[in-house]
Amino acid sequence: MRSPKTYSQWMECFDRLKEGAQDEQIIQLMKQGTIEWTRGVAERMTEVLYQTIKFRIEHASDLFQKELNHSRGNEVLIAKGLLTLRNRLALMYEVAQLNAFPKEVIDSMKKVVTDYAEQTQESLEDSAKADRTGRLKMLIKNNPLTNFNHKHNDSVSPEENGSADMNTNREISRDNKFGQVRRRVIIR
Repeated sequence: MRSPKTYSQWMECFDRLKEGAQDEQIIQLMKQGTIEWTRGVAERMTEVLYQTIKFRIEHASDLFQKELNHSRGNEVLIAKGLLTLRNRLALMYEVAQLNAFPKEVIDSMKKVVTDYAEQTQESLEDSAKADRTGRLKMLIKNNPLTNFNHKHNDSVSPEENGSADMNTNREISRDNKFGQVRRRVIIR
């Protein structure tokens, strides 16, 4: 597959992005893509971009809810779910910034992802208030969904770090364009 240049090639990329397979490859192709921004194409492309981002966010939300349901209060699994959702949002934030789209469209699509992250973070924090130990609230605050705007911001999952229980210190690193940022997460 080549970088998209026609409307039909863009639609193929959006369809493949909705499938969720080969996200990295598809996004790289889309970043290199171009299109003549005419009146009819502009509206359709903007709508398809929005629908794709919305579809992927809703799918990520459903998967996150399933992960929470299966966690049964296990803090490692909750943290993993938060980090996974954040990485899924990072992918959509990357899609929202495709150079083939004008600044107004990019700003609007970035806002869609940002608004979802902020609302979900707030909702999670409100839900965690019922936990009298405060551990869940701390876990949610230490792994905010709103910190997604750096692609793949968490390179170490709890399992990869060898931590089976939350009584150990974990260091989670993330890469961004300004260099390596390290954050220490301590949960007792």
